[in-house]
Amino acid sequence: MPIIRALSHVPLFAIAVLGCAPAYQAREPEPLNSPSAQTIRRGWSVVDDALAARQQGRLAIIVRSADHPLQTVSQARTQISLVSGSTIATTPRLDSLGVAHFDSLTIGIYRITVTRLGYARVVVDAPVELGCRTDVEVYVGMEAIGMNPPPPTFRRAVATLCPRRDARAP
Repeated sequence: MPIIRALSHVPLFAIAVLGCAPAYQAREPEPLNSPSAQTIRRGWSVVDDALAARQQGRLAIIVRSADHPLQTVSQARTQISLVSGSTIATTPRLDSLGVAHFDSLTIGIYRITVTRLGYARVVVDAPVELGCRTDVEVYVGMEAIGMNPPPPTFRRAVATLCPRRDARAP
C-alpha cells in the first residue's frame, strides 16, 4: 500500500515542476543592420528603365542552410511586407533553385520573414530601390524543438544592393 500512496503523488509533483518551468521566450527579429547581417553594394548594375519609370524595384530571396551554405532549404516560406504597412506577398514555396521572386514592388524598406519547420525563424529588413533588384541571402539554422529554452542557432542575412545612383556606369 505505501507504494500506491507514493505513486498517487507523482502527478501532483509533475504538475508542480512543470508549473515552475520558465515560459518559452521567442527571439526578436534581427534588423538588417545587426552584427549578424551584412549589406553589399554592387560595383555596377543595369537599371530596368521600365521598372524605374513606374517607381518600382525587384526583390529576390534565397534561403540557405547555415550548416551547409551551398544547400538551399526547400519548402521554406517567405513573406514580405513594407515596414510601414501590411503584408504584401507570401510565397508558400520557393522555385526549383530555392529562390523567391517578388517583381514590381513599391520602393521602400521591406520586412522579410522566413520560416520552415525545424529551422529558426529569421526576420530581416531590406531596401528595394528604384529600377533595381535587391538580392537577399537568408541563412537559417536548425532549431531544437521541445527544448526550453532552445539552444542558440546560427542565422544571418546578406543583402546585395545596386550601387548608389551616382556610381552607376552610363
